[in-house]
Parts: sequence; structure tokens; C-alpha cells
Amino acid sequence: MNVNACGRFTAVGGNVDARASGVKYAARVCASISPAERRHATFRRMDLGLLAAVVMLIVWAVATFALDAPGWVHLFLTLGVFCLIWRIAARAATRR
Repeated sequence: MNVNACGRFTAVGGNVDARASGVKYAARVCASISPAERRHATFRRMDLGLLAAVVMLIVWAVATFALDAPGWVHLFLTLGVFCLIWRIAARAATRR
């Protein structure tokens, strides 16, 4: 259960207000957040490990069909899948 900057926590069914005073207070809190804080909160959600894993898998796919698939190309597949599984598991562990 993550509480975001607007006083809401994300549940399975969507956003639920975590404050007892209602939506008006949550709207005031959200309006008081600076754009720099919003960008920082958005950037924290993006995981560079996941991005690197996807890039490695794309490089592997392109190199496999463009080249004669030498052995070193399959290193991208191995590392890409490893990073992908590792980062997904790490994100799940930090959300608990």
C-alpha cells in the first residue's frame, strides 16, 4: 500500500482517499505540490533497470535477425531477461 503525495494510497480497486476529511483536503494538498516535486515523483516510478533490460532485449532481437547470430549476441538475451526479472522482483519487494 503506497501513499502518494496527494494523500491517497493505491489499492487494488484504484485510488482511495486516505484522509477522513474528504476530497477537498486532498485536492488542496495536490494543488500545493510544486511541478518539480511532481516531476521527481514521476521519475522515481521509472526504473532504469527495467529500461536497460528492454533495450538489451531489443538489441538482441535486432542483432539476431540482422547478423548471423554469433554467440556474443545471446549475452544480450541472458542479461536482458536477468535484469527484467530482477527489477520486477525488486519493485514488488519495495511495494510491500
